[in-house]
Formats: sequence, C-alpha cells, structure tokens
Amino acid sequence: MPSKKFKLSGPAGVLMIGDYGINDNALTSPGDYLSQLNFHSDLNYLRIIGKIHAPSCSFPGMVRNVVTWDDSSHCGC
Repeated sequence: MPSKKFKLSGPAGVLMIGDYGINDNALTSPGDYLSQLNFHSDLNYLRIIGKIHAPSCSFPGMVRNVVTWDDSSHCGC
C-alpha cells in the first residue's frame, strides 16, 4: 500500500507531497493540512527530515594547456 501522495496542478503551478490519505483540497489550501504535508510549493519552507552526507564530490573538468614563449626579441621590449 502506498504511503505518500504526489499531486501536481500544471495550470496552477502547484506541487504537493503528503500522506497517502490527504485530501486533494490540500493542493489549494495547504495551511489546513500542514500535519499531513511533507512538501508544498506554495509554502515558504522545506521540511528537512534527514542529513545528506557527501564525503567526496567530483566534478567533470577540462584540462587547459597553457603555452608560453619569450617574444621579447621580436617586439624590442
């Protein structure tokens, strides 16, 4: 049996995640269903229920070759 409900209203631009039995009215009136909501895009907060541990991160990179030379003999510097 599911434990969470995901509901999206494209025309209103609203997203909610809540308990499985939550009423669909929570989509338009989230304040009335705060105890059953895990996330609602109209609220000014995001409830954090755990920590994310990232012991190491790596990002793709590009190796740049740098070429230098002494051009002082040509410019009269």
